[in-house]
Amino acid sequence: MKIAILGRQPSIGIAELESVFGGDKIRVLGDYACLIETEKLNVSHFGSILKTGQVVFEVNSTDWRDVSKKITKIFEHDFADFSGKITLGISTYGLKTRANEVSKTGTIIKQKLKNHGVSVRIIPSKNTELSTAISHNNKLGLSEKKIEILVVRGGKKTIIALSEGAQNITSYARRDQNRPKRDAFVGMLPPKLAQTMINLGVGENQPQIQALFGKKTFEKPEILDPFCGTGTVIQEALLKGFKVNGTDLSEKMVEFSKENSDWFVREFKPHGELGEIYEADAII
Repeated sequence: MKIAILGRQPSIGIAELESVFGGDKIRVLGDYACLIETEKLNVSHFGSILKTGQVVFEVNSTDWRDVSKKITKIFEHDFADFSGKITLGISTYGLKTRANEVSKTGTIIKQKLKNHGVSVRIIPSKNTELSTAISHNNKLGLSEKKIEILVVRGGKKTIIALSEGAQNITSYARRDQNRPKRDAFVGMLPPKLAQTMINLGVGENQPQIQALFGKKTFEKPEILDPFCGTGTVIQEALLKGFKVNGTDLSEKMVEFSKENSDWFVREFKPHGELGEIYEADAII
């Protein structure tokens, strides 16, 4: 069972997950998270998901004192023989607790593991959850030594998960800000929103998602962006493995899309196939 931490527009994140996995595979936890019945979930495939994780156990309480004791006990047991230094962060969602209480739990885990000879560095936070930037910059969830505990309320229970990664804000910035052609006047679609739009439009019928589950695709499905602008949807569709074509009424936007798409292919070497980008009226 996987868990996804939702972004600022939770309803969009829920719709994105339902489009890809199906509504029967999703259990919504308030406006902050979803449980997904799947073995694999990659945060980089979704534009409206902040973090993903693997559910490890549940606590039959939502009282932070009970939850903290259970977390401390289990993590002391599981990491008592760990070799190397651990970087640890804790994020809570939907629970009535304070940042200092969450911090105290981390300190207790650190002290208990120290008694076993295990070194732990705690990621400090002024909030009850670590921001996406902090999680990403500390590479939490990306190796066994970089741990983020996700503590999420689920009705009358509390779900404990280990993070498997946060949004890669560095990659998003590079895909957006480093493009050779930008136009603030016509507006610039953020890569995250383009990702979400593609997921909402095609659901599970995309090479990137099929490859995640070990499925083999012999023919790339095609996407047409009829209002391609500066080419954001084109580049994100390429990254997902589609064959992509684009049109725009503006000759200038067509040229911008072509140059940005050529740059994107050189820089990111996506698995998709760049088709034609040409001037056309999508309404006719």
